[in-house]
Amino acid sequence: GGRQKKVSLWQKVGGVFGASGVGMSAYGSHGNIDESYQKAFASANQMHIFHSIVLLTLPSGKKPALTGALFTTGTVLFSGSIYASAVTENREHFNRFAPAGGILLIAGWLSFLL
Repeated sequence: GGRQKKVSLWQKVGGVFGASGVGMSAYGSHGNIDESYQKAFASANQMHIFHSIVLLTLPSGKKPALTGALFTTGTVLFSGSIYASAVTENREHFNRFAPAGGILLIAGWLSFLL
């Protein structure tokens, strides 16, 4: 057999994030989210899955550790806080973390310029 390429940490994180993103999509699609939270939940899910895919590509980037850390933390804070807000129907407690997550996601994209 041929030599197998080692899977990077960020590919593993991307795989876990991708699987959890699909799970959250299924959860949100089956009527578990109040109508007033559905748009925010869908946006969080879109960002979750999109950044999961980007994490899979990071071994080819110049600064994979920096970009991976920014995308991972940003996704957890952004999508995670919106998911928690939608599931608990409590915007006040959880939504305060979403802006920080969004800033980290933007910083992750800008880290490709380094």
